Amino acid sequence: MNELPNLITSITPVMTRDLFCNRSGLRSPQLRGQAQRRNLIMFQIGGFSLVNIAALSTDALNFDGFVYVPVPTMSPEKFAEVSGLTRDFVVRELGVSIPVTYIGRLKFVDLNKLYRLCLEDAARHQLRQHG
Repeated sequence: MNELPNLITSITPVMTRDLFCNRSGLRSPQLRGQAQRRNLIMFQIGGFSLVNIAALSTDALNFDGFVYVPVPTMSPEKFAEVSGLTRDFVVRELGVSIPVTYIGRLKFVDLNKLYRLCLEDAARHQLRQHG
């Protein structure tokens, strides 16, 4: 039972380049090169170019027997933590370039919509490459 907290992770459809490098082991120049070759799809939020985790996850999402249930909403603080963005940036972009949903009067990041936007963006990139 003590191992359970290690198995629980927060899911985000996007992540900063620095955080992705930290978590994946990819070095920054490697990430930049893969992004330039479009092997790694990026997603724009405000002035940031973020790694499109949703696009990287599409193969896993289509794997037989794999059940994927994303957290549909996330507080701005938690989204900032898991995406690598600052809380102030997330709060400023909430409802602008970051989809928003409300729980009562509280603003939350609408992860369902953000995943959909990330996957649509990835599909557009693939069409341009193979077009």
